[in-house]
Amino acid sequence: MSDQQYLKVAAVAAFLLAATTLGVHFITFPTETLEQRVQLVNNPLYHFRNGLLVFHCVLAIVSLYGFVVVKRSTHFAAVSVGIIFFSFFSFTEVLRMMLNSWYANGLRQRYLEATDESIKVLLKHDLELWGLSSNSLFLVFILCFAVGNLFYGLALYQDTEPISRWLGYGFLLWSSFTFLALGNDFWKNEILGWVIEINNKYYQPAIRLAIGVWLWKKSSA
Repeated sequence: MSDQQYLKVAAVAAFLLAATTLGVHFITFPTETLEQRVQLVNNPLYHFRNGLLVFHCVLAIVSLYGFVVVKRSTHFAAVSVGIIFFSFFSFTEVLRMMLNSWYANGLRQRYLEATDESIKVLLKHDLELWGLSSNSLFLVFILCFAVGNLFYGLALYQDTEPISRWLGYGFLLWSSFTFLALGNDFWKNEILGWVIEINNKYYQPAIRLAIGVWLWKKSSA
């Protein structure tokens, strides 16, 4: 596969990534109580979303590696650091989804089937610990994604080509949103939460669509 052919594949991956972003962020479930979280094991849409997230992460690496192909001769250091952090971001989320699908769902199924109250108490404790572990992995995921966006932004924002320069600004803005999301996991600020939700549901699909257009144009250059 030539570089130009790969860039077409990366562009298609970016378009699909924009679509899966909508699914990832608009498919939600009530998870306020333990009983609601336990019942997720019987929800087919929940299992679909977990699988969609794995596919989403694979698409992210395929599309974002396109920037390495395009910029390796002029911004090798920045795009190399960026793709390393994006790879960690993808691996962490895939690992979290696999653990969620097998470990956490296994605990949920056992909790639903348990008749001994003492066993249910132990399983409830394990499920609560899993929630803490999952959130820790999610914070690693956010951090790696923020740093990857930062370095891609640094590689592009001074480009002489306007579309590349504006895409660089887009990555830097995206990085800012993501660092805010990381901080707000501790701050719990409602206004920041609203900004982050707008980023997740609308800005992310839009910029991923722009990435697809950029990669497709580069494949024909």
